[in-house]
Amino acid sequence: MKMYFIIVGLVAAIAVSITVIIMLPGYLTQKRADKVSVQKKIKKIDLLSAYKIPEEYSTLIHEQWKHFYVPVKKWKDEDIAKYWIDPNVMALQFLEKKNNTLVENILNKYD
Repeated sequence: MKMYFIIVGLVAAIAVSITVIIMLPGYLTQKRADKVSVQKKIKKIDLLSAYKIPEEYSTLIHEQWKHFYVPVKKWKDEDIAKYWIDPNVMALQFLEKKNNTLVENILNKYD
């Protein structure tokens, strides 16, 4: 029985060795060819020229641009109060709606 496993192991090792010897040169050649073709493609693409920004758009604000509102350097408390929404209140409102929906789904399930 031991002799059987030794023979099968040797035959398998020989088969793997022959397969590697036959396949390896072709694999390495293909890898080199792929690497060279990728390098040629990279050299052909000039990424910087495709994304050059004209000089007139290099500054953030132009004189000819009009604001929709007058920019304010310092906000007053009244102005802040008009737009301020407390994050805690928002979170509580969201959770309240979510919980109400869950409770309604549970109750509708048993109607």
